[in-house]
Amino acid sequence: MNRSRASAISNCEKEFTLEAIQERKRLDGRSVYDYRQVFIKPSPVTHGNVLVTIGETRVQACVGCEVVVPRPQRPTDGLLYFNVLPSPMAAPNYDIGKSSLTMRVERLLDRCFKESRSLDTESLCIIAGQKVWSIRVDIHILNDSGNITDCCVMASFCALKHCRRPYVTVSGEHATIHPVSEREPVPLNIHHTPICITFGFLSEGNYLLVDPSIEEEKVLTGHLYIVMNIHREICTMQLEGVALQHEEVVKCTKIAMTKVNELNKSINKYMGIRTNAKNMDEDGQSILTNVLKETTLQIDNIQTANVQEDRKNGKDIIQEVQEDVYEIMYPMEEEPPVTEEEEPPKTKPRDKDTDEEEEVTVTLTKDDITGLTSIETGLTSNTGEQTSVNRNSNKETSGTRGRKRRKRK
Repeated sequence: MNRSRASAISNCEKEFTLEAIQERKRLDGRSVYDYRQVFIKPSPVTHGNVLVTIGETRVQACVGCEVVVPRPQRPTDGLLYFNVLPSPMAAPNYDIGKSSLTMRVERLLDRCFKESRSLDTESLCIIAGQKVWSIRVDIHILNDSGNITDCCVMASFCALKHCRRPYVTVSGEHATIHPVSEREPVPLNIHHTPICITFGFLSEGNYLLVDPSIEEEKVLTGHLYIVMNIHREICTMQLEGVALQHEEVVKCTKIAMTKVNELNKSINKYMGIRTNAKNMDEDGQSILTNVLKETTLQIDNIQTANVQEDRKNGKDIIQEVQEDVYEIMYPMEEEPPVTEEEEPPKTKPRDKDTDEEEEVTVTLTKDDITGLTSIETGLTSNTGEQTSVNRNSNKETSGTRGRKRRKRK
């Protein structure tokens, strides 16, 4: 049972629920593999505060952080704690304080995020062996209407994804924590998204349910918890109350793959995690990853007798991939067509008469000519090239001066 105390159920309710499950029917109208509607509401004011609802099951997760001394065994790793707090108003059979339910959920959360390395604890290190960040996730169970484990795992991940820690600058052995007014807070480094799928079993595993409700959990004999990410990697698995064959576990794993994809889309939708549709294919895989895989296959298939031809073909393929990656990462925006009204005004051609400079006749005296000659002689003493140029210019100026003298006469 998932309850802190065994909940009471009458014989009539138990028989009715068992008959409905054996007929592959459920009390809320779902099929045996259907998941209830998921709703996620992150706080618009406080970072790391998220409310998650699965059907009528409600869980609120809050994340806090503080600077502490690391453990001697791991001086460069930060700390991560989970604290499940059931409310007495969540269900009639809930007790105040810790119970078997809270301890089981906390252990499962530790395996989901710590052992699977979902959260990068090394990125929480400030000064090795002296200061690290300690992340604490408080999970408040507000209402338990069945499948509380999935809701707690989802709320914990969304809260960690929504959390922002203060910006820290390190100078030697001195660390400065900047307030929000000075520096923008930094998000936590999360590698993958662990999502839990709960399966309920009845009659020694002969009947299977996904996402059991509170009424169905009262008659179930066993549970299977599969935590998987979007990359189809199993983070952890836990079996309770029933023994399953290998074929049944494989069947549940395939069902979990489909449910994880659906829940991941819901998380991205409500958490505002935007994915570029141009860079993703129909299966949600990155186009860049597919391009690199195809490139590796093309390079591996190059088998010629000449080594130089191999290198040339490999370089050509790599160049094509670089161009494709550049187009994917930096797509060119199409320029809007220019209409007749938006055509830029054509500038009128300038007249040749206006472009040509007007000739100006200057009258020079004998003293002016002597001063100009001395200045030109001093300038030509630097280099041979400048001397030749100035001599030519002196001949031209002397010729023009002679013509001007003849005109004045």
